[in-house]
Amino acid sequence: MASKKLIMNLAKLIIATAWVDGQVKSSEVNVLKSLIQSWGDISEEEWVVLDAYIDAPVHEAERERLLGSLLDTITTAADKRLVVDTLTRLVEADGEVTAEEKRTLNQIQQAVESKGTGLAAFLSSLVGGAMKRRSDGDASVGREQRLDDYFNNSIYFQLVSEMEAQRVQLRLSEAEVRKLCLCAGLLAKVAHIDSETDEEESRAICQVLQERWNLSPQAAQLVCQVSLDRVNRDLDYFHLARTLFQVSTHEERRTLLFDMFRVANAAQKTSFEEIEGIRLLARSLKLHHQDFIDAKLSISQQDRSGL
Repeated sequence: MASKKLIMNLAKLIIATAWVDGQVKSSEVNVLKSLIQSWGDISEEEWVVLDAYIDAPVHEAERERLLGSLLDTITTAADKRLVVDTLTRLVEADGEVTAEEKRTLNQIQQAVESKGTGLAAFLSSLVGGAMKRRSDGDASVGREQRLDDYFNNSIYFQLVSEMEAQRVQLRLSEAEVRKLCLCAGLLAKVAHIDSETDEEESRAICQVLQERWNLSPQAAQLVCQVSLDRVNRDLDYFHLARTLFQVSTHEERRTLLFDMFRVANAAQKTSFEEIEGIRLLARSLKLHHQDFIDAKLSISQQDRSGL
């Protein structure tokens, strides 16, 4: 019987391969989970680890690391059969196996037998085609070792992966980057109060990040993009606010409150819903009512259409 470590490493690599085109659709997630579940019992704790790979893009460097981990855990003929049989079931599940997929399966079998590094390219070709049809009809540290970030600061969790992939660096300490992500998440929440984010609001967030955190335009755009992406996934902004309260000063939070109104007012003036949304955030940040009033009055009465 294959070890649980081998099964988990294979699951991570297949999920990582599904991210090759930069996105994993909800229908593809269902395919992945159904396939993985068919291998045997996956505990709740193990699903937490796998969800961390499903949730955010896996880039090339991390895929290579996962491939190495899988190859290291293949020690018996039964292990090799499990890898090949699993991929065979994946491509046969939709009732159609192309000639190219048959060739790729043979190449994978040879790569597994020799534990060759060519497996990565073969796997990408094979899984990508099968996943698409079914859904239509330095990352040296594994993200499972960053699960606390996945739950407590998911913007930071995703930003770290994106920075490594895009080779973007921030001239900030780790603590400052974590704080930056909390602030960016709350700004993104304000932009998303009306369930959609205008281009003007995105630009306003980028400008705030450049001015307050001295980020380059490229870095500010990346942080903004990741933050808005997480907000679209029902980010727990009250948790963000509570966490930020623990690591920030009163003046830092007060400044952020002014920035929230700046973002809210970037498109179509400041609505009643945005004012009330910011009021709730101010309370979660444990700011004084006068802080909220001062920040609100930084927007001209003409632009405060919510009053």
